[in-house]
Amino acid sequence: MYIHGLWLNATFMLIYDGDEIREKGLLYGYTAWAWAAIVTNAFVGLAVSAVLKYCDNIARVYAAPPTDGPHMEARSMRSLSPDTRLLAGTRTQSR
Repeated sequence: MYIHGLWLNATFMLIYDGDEIREKGLLYGYTAWAWAAIVTNAFVGLAVSAVLKYCDNIARVYAAPPTDGPHMEARSMRSLSPDTRLLAGTRTQSR
């Protein structure tokens, strides 16, 4: 489904950063935090697909609030304070 975005992004990546990618490699500059975010998002995607496949709507409603904790934790790791919209959304979603 995303094949067009794949080749477009690869083309523009090579146009704008091709020399640097050839010199340093495609994954240059990825820190441990970047890899942790990638792995975490991969597991979240697998968990969401399992929930969508095996659970009904009620289970999905109860499974949504625990995902807010890691989201708020990720925001605090970047030294961003949660704004009122995030807190209000978390409050209404957990009810």
